[in-house]
Amino acid sequence: QCDLEQVIDYEIMDVDITYSDEDVICAYVTIDWKSEGLKGHDDFSHKYSVICEKQENMYKLAQFF
Repeated sequence: QCDLEQVIDYEIMDVDITYSDEDVICAYVTIDWKSEGLKGHDDFSHKYSVICEKQENMYKLAQFF
């Protein structure tokens, strides 16, 4: 949530693919985060819109927001 927090752990909770073809996958991904910062431990969840593009034989994260 801010630059002063360190990620302790994370878990991908949900993947909802909205579009896919041979070269690209678009999806909404929910990640549960565990972090530690100046105010102690914080657990939060955030939903991201992601775009993965195929490079060679694997898909790589190209954009997220």
